[in-house]
Amino acid sequence: KQNREAKFFCVGDDWQSIFRFAGSDLGLFRNFESHFGYTKLAKIETTYRFNEPMIGVSGGFVMKNPNQIRKKLKAPEGTEEVTHTVVEAMGEDETEAVSRIFAGMAKADASPSHEVMLIGRYNSDFDRIKNTQGRLTVNADSKKVTYEIAQGKHRGKKYVANFVTAHRAKGLQADVVIVLNCNAGSFPSERADDPLLTLLLSRADAFEHGEERRLFYVAMTRAKKKTYFVTNTNRKSSFIKEMESKGHSSPRRRACPQCTTGEIVERPVSTNDSPFFGCTNYPYCKYTTKRPARTLA
Repeated sequence: KQNREAKFFCVGDDWQSIFRFAGSDLGLFRNFESHFGYTKLAKIETTYRFNEPMIGVSGGFVMKNPNQIRKKLKAPEGTEEVTHTVVEAMGEDETEAVSRIFAGMAKADASPSHEVMLIGRYNSDFDRIKNTQGRLTVNADSKKVTYEIAQGKHRGKKYVANFVTAHRAKGLQADVVIVLNCNAGSFPSERADDPLLTLLLSRADAFEHGEERRLFYVAMTRAKKKTYFVTNTNRKSSFIKEMESKGHSSPRRRACPQCTTGEIVERPVSTNDSPFFGCTNYPYCKYTTKRPARTLA
């Protein structure tokens, strides 16, 4: 009011508004003009950080919330594709699943210079990975995981991954990203907001798990080459189920012929790099086979 010539030039991304607990209100994006007067909106829709198919997967995911501003991202020609895979873990321990991811990278001749980032919803998600007597080493102090192959066809390969929470991952990048604990009750979080927040902030984002959806979007768009989502088959996050229902995940799996309620998934890679497949109901069902876990049925 003191200076009628004053103008704001504001840059922001409502898709990555993830600090509601600190006062970040989606209404400031949606209702900017009502707060600050006449506004001209220009959308920045070119991203240099990642490409299809992740652009389509992540964009469709975050825009399921009708309160998000509609945008259609695109990447410059020649930008490398960014893909994703859902990896099943057995129980709460994700050591085997993470080891399998690194083993797959070694088999695919991924460069040891690849930056790898582990992302969790909470700091405690890092504890889901344990030291092994073989290739995987966990440093709890520095929040780092090292995978090193000392013998065999891929000996000498070494990968180092740094852990951050999804909130701290905002603004960061890595060649490969592994999102841990994509399970029901964890991501999206089922912890209720402090009631005081509801009194202080607007109702501009009343969509179920709106903030958690944006946080998952941040996690799924950190990779320059590939994102892995680690989940327990029997406790899959609603976000993972949603991606699968849209056809953005692995093909349908084969039912376990022994217990009939489990599914056949790839199990730990043995020392001779020969994988086998077992039931997701292990240890209750101990069925194993050499037959591929995925079918196109």
